[in-house]
Amino acid sequence: QTQQKFVEDCQRQQAEIAKHEQELDRTEDYIQQWREAAPNESRLANVFVNITRQGNEAGVDIVRFEPQPAEPMKLLKRVPLEIACDGDYGQVFDFIARLESLDADCWIEALQIDPLAGSQRLRCELKLALFAGRPDNSD
Repeated sequence: QTQQKFVEDCQRQQAEIAKHEQELDRTEDYIQQWREAAPNESRLANVFVNITRQGNEAGVDIVRFEPQPAEPMKLLKRVPLEIACDGDYGQVFDFIARLESLDADCWIEALQIDPLAGSQRLRCELKLALFAGRPDNSD
């Protein structure tokens, strides 16, 4: 009986190990896909161009575009970006929606919208965080 219980426990553990190995394989595949798709620092210029293009297509006037120094993290680099743009209500919110749909990993960390004095236009101040892979960190 003791040996039979031992064999049953081993079979149960083997099934659980196989399940965890599959989960690990899926996780490693996801990480690899992310590394291939994530912009590295040399491709961040393309992300900046794409953000500017999205602003133009939304119809806003970008009045400030200031990338900040990259901040190294354990596996990534965080690149802060400050943007100010002017436009009407629809243009500003179209631009924000376009930012959220970018392929790049981009977080909106701060957002402030104020009316421009004497007009129907708005000033939108954004603080974004872009994330890039660190080429100096290899597995």
